Amino acid sequence: MKYTLGLDVGIASVGWAVIDKDNNKIIDLGVRCFDKAEESKTGESLATARRIARGMRRRISRRSQRLRLVKKLFVQYEIIKDSSEFNRIFDTSRDGWKDPWELRYNALSRILKPYELVQVLTHITKRRGFKSNRKEDLSTTKEGVVITSIKNNSEMLRTKNYRTIGEMIFMETPENSNKRNKVDEYIHTIAREDLLNEIKYIFSIQRKLGSPFVTEKLEHDFLNIWEFQRPFASGDSILSKVGKCTLLKEELRAPTSCYTSEYFGLLQSINNLVLVEDNNTLTLNNDQRAKIIEYAHFKNEIKYSEIRKLLDIEPEILFKAHNLTHKNPSGNNESKKFYEMKSYHKLKSTLPTDIWGKLHSNKESLDNLFYCLTVYKNDNEIKDYLQANNLDYLIEYIAKLPTFNKFKHLSLVAMKRIIPFMEKGYKYSDACNMAELDFTGSSKLEKCNKLTVEPIIENVTNPVVIRALTQARKVINAIIQKYGLPYMVNIELAREAGMTRQDRDNLKKEHENNRKAREKISDLIRQNGRVASGLDILKWRLWEDQGGRCAYSGKPIPVCDLLNDSLTQIDHIYPYSRSMDDSYMNKVLVLTDENQNKRSYTPYEVWGSTEKWEDFEARIYSMHLPQSKEKRLLNRNFITKDLDSFISRNLNDTRYISRFLKNYIESYLQFSNDSPKSCVVCVNGQCTAQLRSRWGLNKNREESDLHHALDAAVIACADRKIIKEITNYYNERENHNYKVKYPLPWHSFRQDLMETLAGVFISRAPRRKITGPAHDETIRSPKHFNKGLTSVKIPLTTVTLEKLETMVKNTKGGISDKAVYNVLKNRLIEHNNKPLKAFAEKIYKPLKNGTNGAIIRSIRVETPSYTGVFRNEGKGISDNSLMVRVDVFKKKDKYYLVPIYVAHMIKKELPSKAIVPLKPESQWELIDSTHEFLFSLYQNDYLVIKTKKGITEGYYRSCHRGTGSLSLMPHFANNKNVKIDIGVRTAISIEKYNVDILGNKSIVKGEPRRGMEKYNSFKSN
Repeated sequence: MKYTLGLDVGIASVGWAVIDKDNNKIIDLGVRCFDKAEESKTGESLATARRIARGMRRRISRRSQRLRLVKKLFVQYEIIKDSSEFNRIFDTSRDGWKDPWELRYNALSRILKPYELVQVLTHITKRRGFKSNRKEDLSTTKEGVVITSIKNNSEMLRTKNYRTIGEMIFMETPENSNKRNKVDEYIHTIAREDLLNEIKYIFSIQRKLGSPFVTEKLEHDFLNIWEFQRPFASGDSILSKVGKCTLLKEELRAPTSCYTSEYFGLLQSINNLVLVEDNNTLTLNNDQRAKIIEYAHFKNEIKYSEIRKLLDIEPEILFKAHNLTHKNPSGNNESKKFYEMKSYHKLKSTLPTDIWGKLHSNKESLDNLFYCLTVYKNDNEIKDYLQANNLDYLIEYIAKLPTFNKFKHLSLVAMKRIIPFMEKGYKYSDACNMAELDFTGSSKLEKCNKLTVEPIIENVTNPVVIRALTQARKVINAIIQKYGLPYMVNIELAREAGMTRQDRDNLKKEHENNRKAREKISDLIRQNGRVASGLDILKWRLWEDQGGRCAYSGKPIPVCDLLNDSLTQIDHIYPYSRSMDDSYMNKVLVLTDENQNKRSYTPYEVWGSTEKWEDFEARIYSMHLPQSKEKRLLNRNFITKDLDSFISRNLNDTRYISRFLKNYIESYLQFSNDSPKSCVVCVNGQCTAQLRSRWGLNKNREESDLHHALDAAVIACADRKIIKEITNYYNERENHNYKVKYPLPWHSFRQDLMETLAGVFISRAPRRKITGPAHDETIRSPKHFNKGLTSVKIPLTTVTLEKLETMVKNTKGGISDKAVYNVLKNRLIEHNNKPLKAFAEKIYKPLKNGTNGAIIRSIRVETPSYTGVFRNEGKGISDNSLMVRVDVFKKKDKYYLVPIYVAHMIKKELPSKAIVPLKPESQWELIDSTHEFLFSLYQNDYLVIKTKKGITEGYYRSCHRGTGSLSLMPHFANNKNVKIDIGVRTAISIEKYNVDILGNKSIVKGEPRRGMEKYNSFKSN
């Protein structure tokens, strides 16, 4: 079957449509939805929490090892007898116990007793202060607050003539105040070098005072343990993780920081820069390119405004690359960055002028240095590399040299082959061809009937985009398996694809602002007794922009005439039939008579040779319209290019990620025998939006996810044939032939689409991968767990009057510390129950004698709790983390749910208790051999539940362990908060279905209960 496949690829969905254009038939439609590959709340990588947790475990483990070695050292030097004595030393309840900070201060003036010496050295060993693998990280780290605190403390140590850090903290910190950092505090962050000096000073003073224990050998051995720090990954380790060049598979990828890499990127940006003057595109000449290259080596960051000034570009000329003008009202102004040789200028700023001049004169040496600073992360390896590559004159500057990371997809060898052609102005693709390098990767590929995932993984780094493209790949493969090879593939890639989380958030805000503006206009229209249409809202918006006047005649347009189509119309400044430009900047509101006179011409073509033009020009300037629109209205030299080029511009999406997807499919997928040479088209989103609107297809994002399938059908039909028909339609309309109708793919297209859409079943990717922490980080007290209560300390900044009432109770049921309760309650009442304001100033615990006690920083509160993960040999308990799955059992026509958490996977022990509604876990029903196992439920498994009230079906979202109810989401819902809660204990039947990529359902029967064998290699955070 000869069919066109339409794909609407978003960051969390893929809409698809199979269209038989020869027979005017919609063969199939569907939507595949999936979770974005990022944390939904923060936008961070899914691996962030796991990486942080892993780093924390390593730090704790290494500190424990360090303390064990120090303890062993004290026993070896007979300062203490054994480990038990070591533990007694740190028992704060023993007689004679002293604050270790006080002992660190006393160590400077008297001989320490053996147990005091152990206490001091162990205290310093526990927290060794900050030290980076590279010295320059002190200035380049993002933790600016931490670095500032380190510098401030080091400066105080010197300016106030304190001998050691211990003495400074002991003397400077007020009584009853913390000497360690609390949450989000960094004021006591210390440089490791300052602590090292304290250790050496204490040993020196103690020897002078006559201590028999602090020998030089003990100091040497202690410092060997104390100072040891694992270096960052070795150069060999880093190189083993570097991928191969996409053009020369035998070469390693080059560091992004290399001079050649940044110069290559500069040439790409210059050669891709296009200027637009009177609808004609201009490229830079050799002299202009040379000026920008020279300026980039002189200035760190180049802006578009600087290029305009450097090349003396007239204000009327546009920068096409970013739709920039001299003054763009959309906010996309020329203060935006054009390019930055960031690493080049960063290195330049760290070296003396004469040294930089010597280095810069040899580009190979410059590349070698950047390679060294990217691959090697400790000073010894850097020193060895510099010596081996005749760069030994830089060794004395190692402490100042910056460090770099990241690698490009190309090798230095490949870039050096391409650069000579790019220096002549050739774009990357042409330069690759001239250098005899295949940038498409297709020359040696054997096309297959299925797409493989490897090219995506190798060439795309954004995890959100990787997931979107891999899901699109699965959809394509599934469609091919069902319908055979496609004739054509039309794709629209969502605007968000390839954007950072911040860019997507900004886009979301922009959409929200536009929505509010439309609603405001809609309300104004409603006040005038009319239900607003999309055309009405657009007219009103243009009317406001134009100051209530006709753009062509300048005559005022009364509100009563504004929405009368026989009196006012929206016109394309550049005729749509000649420009294919349907953007807002090409639209104006005009009186109908003026529009009739203009026909399919530009304003200048109609009035340019008449006396009216001068008045028209002055009037347009007085309207203060956006400059892009003003330029169109006053353009005197509009030249219609070849119609095919306009169609191509209208159809094609030229973003990098779109080009990659197009090349990926064309290079690796076999098409039907009669397919054209260019069988993949990336459709521009603006084109899809216009076709959808003119074909009368309403897109309601809030209603359901079905709009993705609707868009896919429109995308599949957006071919050159329909665009040419639309061009002819507008040409006829502009010449007053109003009998013509807007072209449709076929007469009954809309009806066929809506009927087919009604039968679409949305497929959602099940979440069976087990990741995440085994339990919540917070450790709670299980003292009253048998009563269904646990307690935990919370900071005052989170305490409200409501939370205050949950303070830990005494045995009589009253607040355990009434004095603290009262003082906190009064402070909250004074500040309208706003804890951040209430506790901005310190608050002290009131003592019985009327004086102030310790600062209150937190209180202990109780919360109901019936389950959790016991920790620290039962001394603490943490809440369960992710519920991995729910196992469903049946016995005597009743259904039982057994929740399984990550903690169970780690213990490799399946739980055997089923939820009993409103009962603690200790009273749940024990599952035995009399219970029949039915299936396991993972998120997005599909269920059909029959009860006495009827049938409920949907995708499983969650299980409530308190009530034993399941939450289902209808297949069409696009809001995860749209849920149906249903109790299942007395259900008549519960059936689980598999839903494949294309939305086909099949009932699950005879599923075995999987144990831990599948998860033996599972590791939690």
